[in-house]
Amino acid sequence: MCNYADMNAFKKWLRRTGQTIRGFARASGISPSMVSQLASCSRRPGRDNAILIEDLTIGEVRASGWGSKLRRRSTSKKTARTA
Repeated sequence: MCNYADMNAFKKWLRRTGQTIRGFARASGISPSMVSQLASCSRRPGRDNAILIEDLTIGEVRASGWGSKLRRRSTSKKTARTA
């Protein structure tokens, strides 16, 4: 379940920036217990939270680093096919 090389990026980011679990929880709206579980590598975030973490860490903790199914949605618009 845990790809330590990528998932430890979040824990390292928290330490490097001096951000606390409670502080990050407050800033992100993610519960402190979930942030703690993410930092300890015992849970993975859902796609929306993974993207939020990537945004709040200014890309240092990549959404794709949490797991292969967590990718940013494409921002390009798809056109509908007409028959």
